[in-house]
Amino acid sequence: RAENWIYGLVMMFLVLASSFTGYLLPWDQLAYWAITIFTQIFEYIPLFGHSLANFIRSGETLNSNTLLNFYNLHDGVLPLLFVFFVSLHFWLVRKAGGVALPEQKETQKVPVIPNLVVKEIMVALLLIAALFFASAFYSAPLLEQANPNLSPNPSKAPWYFLGAQELLLHVHPAFSAVILPVYLLLFFIAVPYLNYKNLNIGVWFNSPEGKKLVIHSAIFSFLFTFGLIYLLDHFLHFDVWLNSSPSWISTGVVPFMLYTIPVGLYILYGFKKFKTHHTEVVMAITTVVIVSYLTMLLISLLLRGEGMLLLF
Repeated sequence: RAENWIYGLVMMFLVLASSFTGYLLPWDQLAYWAITIFTQIFEYIPLFGHSLANFIRSGETLNSNTLLNFYNLHDGVLPLLFVFFVSLHFWLVRKAGGVALPEQKETQKVPVIPNLVVKEIMVALLLIAALFFASAFYSAPLLEQANPNLSPNPSKAPWYFLGAQELLLHVHPAFSAVILPVYLLLFFIAVPYLNYKNLNIGVWFNSPEGKKLVIHSAIFSFLFTFGLIYLLDHFLHFDVWLNSSPSWISTGVVPFMLYTIPVGLYILYGFKKFKTHHTEVVMAITTVVIVSYLTMLLISLLLRGEGMLLLF
């Protein structure tokens, strides 16, 4: 199933790309400035970041060509890629013997048609109906037409990328835009190829101890991420204290170590306390990554006011 995990990551990026391209299509103030802010993050990538941002925008700023390209990608290219990769995903699931289930003494199989296909069609129809009722009764009015000369305060990226924007407020761009994303991408690619022992296939969290470790890691990650952001906003000013050091050290290495060392020690503590295996540790690390990003996303979405100041 390792190959299918990789295709799952590809589909996750396709979902983000579809959301990203679709966000601009209303061409109102929210859409224009959200995409502007996010494309500026690409400019922090060394060597080719500015060229990459200009390629995505079709120029130095968003323009009519950007809108046309995003429309073609959103309505033409990405749906075809979705069809291909979703079909490939389902085929590989069937090739692997279906969804992973705990070991059973007797395995009873039933025909795919109609047992599986009918249920999938029913779920799809229910989802479409839910989307229809949501669009019929939930008002989502447009803002003013996009105005490049009038920037809203605060200017925020699309909500699902707010975690990246929040990270950029506290960590050097080389870390937040390059090092951390590359490291996390390599980690998620490596997940299915790691050497697992005591693996209970089809069992949630792999074991009761693994479930405890994941829950504790999620709670710790949320509280620690929230607390560290508050401290960095109000009390920890490493850029001032270490002004004689390069910025990539004072606002890069130092905050990075300030987060990873306590989190790593906590996971090690949980590993020994709950007597788990390496399988559960990988789950705990994954949980920390996801919860940390969600915490930063919620802080930026709900608690950042004018000038991106932290407000309660």
